[in-house]
Amino acid sequence: MTISYLQDHFRKQKGVLGFAPTVLPDADDTAKTILTLNHLGGKMDPEQMIKHFKTKHNHFCTYPGERNASFSANCNVLQALLSCHEAQKYTSEISSITTFLCDSWWAGTARDKWNHSLQYSMMLLSGALMRLLELCDQGVLKLSAALLQDQVPIVLTQLVNRTLLTQYNTGAWGANELLEATAYGVLTLAVVFTLPWIECLKEDIRIAMQKGQRFLIQAQGDWNKPQYLWIEKVTYGSRRLSEAYCLAAMRPSISSHAWSKQRSNLVDVTEKSISKFSELISSLTIFQGEPLWRLKASAIEGYAFLPLLKSARMDILPR
Repeated sequence: MTISYLQDHFRKQKGVLGFAPTVLPDADDTAKTILTLNHLGGKMDPEQMIKHFKTKHNHFCTYPGERNASFSANCNVLQALLSCHEAQKYTSEISSITTFLCDSWWAGTARDKWNHSLQYSMMLLSGALMRLLELCDQGVLKLSAALLQDQVPIVLTQLVNRTLLTQYNTGAWGANELLEATAYGVLTLAVVFTLPWIECLKEDIRIAMQKGQRFLIQAQGDWNKPQYLWIEKVTYGSRRLSEAYCLAAMRPSISSHAWSKQRSNLVDVTEKSISKFSELISSLTIFQGEPLWRLKASAIEGYAFLPLLKSARMDILPR
């Protein structure tokens, strides 16, 4: 399928698409089309997507009349808006969706209704929030301090930690150590690799990615076997999706963005402070034998919560 064909099809469908020409348009396929074309050099207009699928509840619906919101569809819509040439025009929508996604993560409702794997939701969310942070760092977007300084850094830190903590010794991810879910895990770590406040975990992240890739290489002949992760009326798998994600995980794209000091300090932590804290905790009997990276990861997450704790300290212990 050529770029011009996809662009022409997008315009003929008046800016909203379904997964097939005669099927009801949905936000998911529309967002993915906008994102793809923008990555390929297009400057696609998301106005019709916003008009058709934006709700009054701080999120986008997948299709009109949807009973409950799709986490992945909102991740894809957010990525599509962030990929637009003038993303700042859609600051209101970007802020609303980001709030919805962060609130869903905090509430434990991030598992998507179209995919069994929580790691799929984590992969999409990490990509969207990292791009959001980059645009804010470049001055393209300006979001509220509560969202940018409190929620987003905590969620990103937790995405790193949960991904590292849920990897099996085999290098795989997922309840049944599925290849496609493992690819999600590798791609998640590749996206968050340049987060400035996780510097002391980068070697552990690199090792985790390599273990995941080795797991995939050992089963390379099975990449195109359907992984029953996807949900419609019944659970199903896609040969093309499975192979595509496995291929992407073998050559993941890692951002070269150079972070400003302001963004680097969103989580005010240094390698020295994390090392001292980890050494202290590891000396306690209950934590002896615990891998050092786990203690470091927990300490970083604690530092991410520090601004919220400071702002609420008078509510806990009034003067």
